[in-house]
Amino acid sequence: MKKILLIILIILGVLVAGCSGPIGSSNKQTSTIVNEQFTISANSVKGYYSDLQTGDELEVSITVLQGGDLDIDFYITNADGAKIISRSKIGDTTISWVAPSSGTYYFKYDNSFSALTSKIVKTTITVTR
Repeated sequence: MKKILLIILIILGVLVAGCSGPIGSSNKQTSTIVNEQFTISANSVKGYYSDLQTGDELEVSITVLQGGDLDIDFYITNADGAKIISRSKIGDTTISWVAPSSGTYYFKYDNSFSALTSKIVKTTITVTR
């Protein structure tokens, strides 16, 4: 009886070890598009772009480290220039978003409202697909 129980436990162990992950897990992978600290001058816009697929999950983390009121405008546009996401005067935030369709998207950090003050910004953009 003990041998049968031991054999069953071994078989179950082998089966569990062969699973690729927890039940319901997916094979999604996360990659970093941008991980930078930069200075953006007064009256300026800095941007990045990426080709995304329908359903890609993005997370954008933004922190204004120095300059003025520690704020900046941020927006995501599609290839036609239409704003998909727009946030004004943010200082420390994380934005989660899912790409509605495949194409090129632009991520813009806008300090054009500031006439005199440059800003130091830390940002990370990750995509999960």
